[in-house]
Amino acid sequence: MILHIETATSTCSVALSKEGKMIHAVNEAESNMHTKRLNLMIDELLRVKNLTINDLTAISVSIGPGSYTGLRVGLGAAKGLAFGLNIPIIGINTLQSLAYPFKNENPKTVISAIDARRNEVYLAIFNSEIEHIKENHCLIIEEGQYPADWPDPQKLIVCGNGAEKIAQLLDNFDFEHHITACLAENQVELAYKRYISSDFDDLAYLKPDYLKPPNITQSKKSLL
Repeated sequence: MILHIETATSTCSVALSKEGKMIHAVNEAESNMHTKRLNLMIDELLRVKNLTINDLTAISVSIGPGSYTGLRVGLGAAKGLAFGLNIPIIGINTLQSLAYPFKNENPKTVISAIDARRNEVYLAIFNSEIEHIKENHCLIIEEGQYPADWPDPQKLIVCGNGAEKIAQLLDNFDFEHHITACLAENQVELAYKRYISSDFDDLAYLKPDYLKPPNITQSKKSLL
């Protein structure tokens, strides 16, 4: 029984799976509510299935890239539960889980993308088996300029909340795109494969993959 936590974007999402099959999920698409809602959503998830946290055997958690605050909230909750219950933790690449619903599509190359500031996205490139062709990276999409290392547009699927920005900036190229959310249920198969092979992360050293430092602005208010 694995609990899955996804907080990398504005969607706060939790899911529960048993032996690699998703049995229930709770999703809330409301920005800046992760801190208030995450633990309540986990409690709701378990109560619906008449379970308690003691029934959990592992926890998977999205580790980025994504929102600086969101990733910290999700990983903090996951680490607290894993430590308290003495169960393993599995860090999941956010962009890989985002791409996972498009596994074995036709077959096509899959780019999963998360919207960042201005014309920038966080993205990764995968083959049809959702194995990395190019790891997580930041990219500024220039209007009308198709990236040189991308495959032929006819052989490409772009997904994620960054897909809309990419489609708008590259609207003169004919590629398939889907505006999709980061959801905890997308972690199920990835987490289960690692669970059965005992490929766990070190609780003390697991950390978010921010890709970029947080965008922190200095307050202009006087201290006096």
